[in-house]
Amino acid sequence: IIGFVIWLRFKQILAIEKLKAGLAADLHDNIGSGLTEISILSELSANSAKTFSKDVANQIEEISEKARQLVDNMSDIVWFINPSRDTIFDFAVRLKDSYADLLHQLGIHFKTVNLDKLKSLKLPLNYKQNLYLIFKEALNNAIKHSNCKRIEFRAEMRENKLFLCLSDDGDGIDEEKDHQGNGLINMKKRAEEIGGNLMIDSGDKGTRIEFIGIIKKSFKLNN
Repeated sequence: IIGFVIWLRFKQILAIEKLKAGLAADLHDNIGSGLTEISILSELSANSAKTFSKDVANQIEEISEKARQLVDNMSDIVWFINPSRDTIFDFAVRLKDSYADLLHQLGIHFKTVNLDKLKSLKLPLNYKQNLYLIFKEALNNAIKHSNCKRIEFRAEMRENKLFLCLSDDGDGIDEEKDHQGNGLINMKKRAEEIGGNLMIDSGDKGTRIEFIGIIKKSFKLNN
């Protein structure tokens, strides 16, 4: 009986993983491609409209920007549910790739530390989603508001605890600004949702954002 229950559970897990992979492919092929087409058409229309009406061109450019944002959000969702991209290494690569162009344009050096040792550490789906959104917001703030030149992302496992840290050498966080204050509140809420703790240390020599949370045994390193 025990053997049958284990076999049945294994089949259920495989079915869920297959469903997630299928959903990721469908979202990418259908909705993602459609949004990309809307974005391109909007940009072309905006360029044409500039010769006729500035107001119309501005409205089309706004539509194009919204479409680009939707494309980015859809791309994130596809990545969230893709079972072949569940490791902490995949997480760090995705984080860097999301801002690769901007990092390059601003001359900001992005460094990862200790990730090679954690290549096989898989993240549960809720961890993967919330941690990505936490550190995407942190990276966005560092790039756009801190005037930093270096950003470091570090990952460690100590027994059953996962430590993630994003630090920069910028001006620090101005929590009085709405775009940063609200963002920090949301980041802390997301950490709490997955039973973790988010610590923020910011000053004139830079900002350090550290997450600490417990990883279940089934998601530990597979050596």
